[in-house]
Amino acid sequence: MDMTVSLYGQISALAQKEWIKLRLFGAIPFILALVLCTDFYLTLKTIMAVHGAAPTMQGIIFKEQVFFDRFTWFFSIAGLFFASLQIMPECIQGRLRLALHMPTSPRLVLAVPVVVGLTLQVLLGLVAFIGLTVACTQLNFPWEVTVPMISTVLPWIIAGIVAWCATAAAIADPSYIRKVMMLLFGLGYISMLTTSRGWNDMEESLWIYTLVSLPWTATYYISALRIKG
Repeated sequence: MDMTVSLYGQISALAQKEWIKLRLFGAIPFILALVLCTDFYLTLKTIMAVHGAAPTMQGIIFKEQVFFDRFTWFFSIAGLFFASLQIMPECIQGRLRLALHMPTSPRLVLAVPVVVGLTLQVLLGLVAFIGLTVACTQLNFPWEVTVPMISTVLPWIIAGIVAWCATAAAIADPSYIRKVMMLLFGLGYISMLTTSRGWNDMEESLWIYTLVSLPWTATYYISALRIKG
């Protein structure tokens, strides 16, 4: 029982530490996501008012236009932002090395930031997905159009998760060569996920990209352990 309470206490303390690092600026990406959703809604509403609803809808369907393409790199930039807020303070003046040698389990010390960071990325994607869906509903888009069009953001959300992992690992790794390599590999993988050729064009292969992305979640753990020595 004491061990269980101790474990919960450690997780609570580490989670509170993440909250302290994120509380001032952590809401910025969520606010920007809502702003981009609003911009999508107002842009299409204006186009429909000028050109008419039917011609606009025909153009959107036949050309598979995505008017929320500002989201393409948004999640990746947000991943870089969150990872910097969370991991950069830990790597100043050897704080991470010290944390890894404290009585708290090193696995917990490294796992909690990852869980928090990836949860934020998923929540950010959910906010954008819901916001775009609400906008399409207000514009009276049929579900046959809304679902495939909005599903285009799914690979971009995965790209954001990879961006968080690559950034966190690059910040934590003590080798400058590995830092650069991690960022370059991450950028290459993100580029594949953000290359859109139409609505939901990765529908059939998205599960493969998701599986291939899973090892990225371990990169911060591996890089941070090199600090411990």
